[in-house]
Amino acid sequence: MVGAPLKTSTAPIQPLSPKPKPSAPTREGGAAPRRPGRPATFVRIALTIWVVWHFTGVFLAALSIGITSDLVLHVSQNPHGPMQWYLDALYMNQGHSFFAPDVGPGHLVRYQLYDQSGKEIEHGEFPSRKEHWPRLLYHRYFMLADQSELPFDDKPTREYWQQQYLKAFGNRLLAANENAQTIRLQRYAHWPPPRRIFVDREGKLVDPRPSLIYPKGYELLTQVTVPRANLAPTPANQSMNMNWQDTRFNTARRWTPPTR
Repeated sequence: MVGAPLKTSTAPIQPLSPKPKPSAPTREGGAAPRRPGRPATFVRIALTIWVVWHFTGVFLAALSIGITSDLVLHVSQNPHGPMQWYLDALYMNQGHSFFAPDVGPGHLVRYQLYDQSGKEIEHGEFPSRKEHWPRLLYHRYFMLADQSELPFDDKPTREYWQQQYLKAFGNRLLAANENAQTIRLQRYAHWPPPRRIFVDREGKLVDPRPSLIYPKGYELLTQVTVPRANLAPTPANQSMNMNWQDTRFNTARRWTPPTR
C-alpha cells in the first residue's frame, strides 16, 4: 500500500568474532622465542657489562683528579691494573680540567734562533695553529708546552723546573738548526677571557691578576737563553727505547697554578 511505513528488523547484529591467533612456537625447555632483530642474550649481557665498566672508568678518571682517596688512585692509576690500560687506550685519563668551573690557563712556548753575530734567523712557537695540524699533532705540542713544569707550590722550585724544560727544548731546536748558535725561549700562560674582576669593600673594581699586562691575556712566566756551547753530544750507545711506564706521572691531574 502506498504510504505505508517500512518495517525494520529488530534483530540484534552479531559482532564479528576475531580470528584466533596461531600460538607461537616455543623452544625446548619452555623458553620464549627471540624476536627478530633482537641480539642474543649473551650479547646483551656483554654490552651491559661493558657500559657499566666504561662509565665506571669515566667517573674514576674524574675522581682521581686532585685530592682523592688511595682506593680511587689504586684502581684508576695502577700501572698494572686493567682500568689503567683501558683509560690509556681510549685516552680517557687526561683530566678534562678545561670543563671545570675554574678554568686554568693554557700555555705557549715562543722561541727565537740567532746566528753567530746575534741576528735572528728563525722564530716560531708551539703549539701553532698554522703549522701543527691535524688536531692530534697540535694537541701533542700543546701538551709539551702545558706540562713543562712540575706541580710544586713553591714558586722558585716551579720556575726552576720550567727553565729545565725550556733548556731541553732549546737543545733539541739547536740540534735541528745547524746555523743557529743561540736560542731564546719564553713560556707564556694564556688566561681565558673574561678576566675576573672583584669588588672590594669600598666598592672599587679590583683585578686579582695585575700581572696580565700583555694583550689578549698572555702572561710571561719564565724565559731562558741556551747557547750551542751547552749542547752536549748524544752518546752513540744511548737507547731511546724507554718504557713510558717506568717514569709515569699522574697524567689525570692537570695542575693549575695559583691565582695571581
